Amino acid sequence: MLEAIALIAILNITTPTNSPDEVKQMVSILTTAATPPKGLTEWSKCILKRETGAVLHNKTSRQDAKNKTSSASGRWQFLDSWQHGLPYMVKERLMEKGMSHADSKKIRIQLSAKPIRQWPGIYQDIGAFEVMSRGGFHHWAGHSCGSPN
Repeated sequence: MLEAIALIAILNITTPTNSPDEVKQMVSILTTAATPPKGLTEWSKCILKRETGAVLHNKTSRQDAKNKTSSASGRWQFLDSWQHGLPYMVKERLMEKGMSHADSKKIRIQLSAKPIRQWPGIYQDIGAFEVMSRGGFHHWAGHSCGSPN
């Protein structure tokens, strides 16, 4: 399922000159990047359920969620203030996982042009996991999920 979502997500950046092996590699990179950092799977599931009722393994669940009382939106309820920086964090995580600078830049540019809640859920997850990997757990702190390991 995740591989299919990753394939759909990269179709916007591939060209007819991309070989099937290149597309397969991009799918693998997106799948890896959209996996929670080690030891954070259960915490991530709890955060998603609490924030929007989203399900971690279903990357399209609640990707368009919008908070009624704040600017928070998307699966992870990112505030509008993340709109500029989060696409760069997605790009950096994709490059860290093996995507080329050119392909990850295409994704960054596409994401920058849309509100976070309009991003495919897989990119929302990649952004959230990059925030977490940099120690940004406090953005989701203060609720019933406790602290991450």
